[in-house]
Amino acid sequence: MTPVYINATAAYADDLDLRALVSDANLRRRMSRIVKMGVAAGCECLRRAGLDSPTAIVTATGYGCIADSEKFLRALVETDQQQASPTPFIQSTFNTIGSHLAILTGCRGYNMTFVNRFMSFDDALLDALLAVADGEENLLLVAADEQTPTLRTILGRMRATTGNAEAANLEGAHAFLLGPRPTSDRAVAITNISLEASADLQRDYPTASAARFLHAVESLASGTNPQTIGYANGRFSATLQCSAQS
Repeated sequence: MTPVYINATAAYADDLDLRALVSDANLRRRMSRIVKMGVAAGCECLRRAGLDSPTAIVTATGYGCIADSEKFLRALVETDQQQASPTPFIQSTFNTIGSHLAILTGCRGYNMTFVNRFMSFDDALLDALLAVADGEENLLLVAADEQTPTLRTILGRMRATTGNAEAANLEGAHAFLLGPRPTSDRAVAITNISLEASADLQRDYPTASAARFLHAVESLASGTNPQTIGYANGRFSATLQCSAQS
């Protein structure tokens, strides 16, 4: 596969002003925390790239809009399944972030969401790489997750988190703009992509994987680390290299 370039990145932070990115106050008010994080990161990534709209959108999440799912299920129990509002159910679907981004940016292209627990980000990244190789010019990749007390309790009972995931912040949103060519001399190329069914490769929660990937990309783009960086998670591995050195 020919190199794919990461031309812009963004991560959700509390000081990121959603009002400057999404002007519709009613739309902002209806967004849950995970949707706000994902949309803010995605829109900020596009702003940094100087784009109004991507040609495609790929999103990744481990468990989706879990707070709205809990709200809907709680309402079903409390109302004996008689008067539960459909709004939390509508907002709880896994592709809510991708849908909001498509509507806000006017993107009518490819739009896919991956919900594969620990493998979500890496499967979404691989799909994004394939889509760019197939002709997508500006693909927006967003990984987002939120945590609730109930989810933490359930994951603990299921033993569904790894040591790496437990030590990391499991809530957040990270965005990447991918394309077939660099748009600056500090763009980061993704090369040497491979799939390996090895249990020894690191396996993180999706937001932890995305954060680690973002840190590697930004360190290369800023010149903090002038060398190539290897990225591996689950069965996916690749080499990252600043385009100025490729």
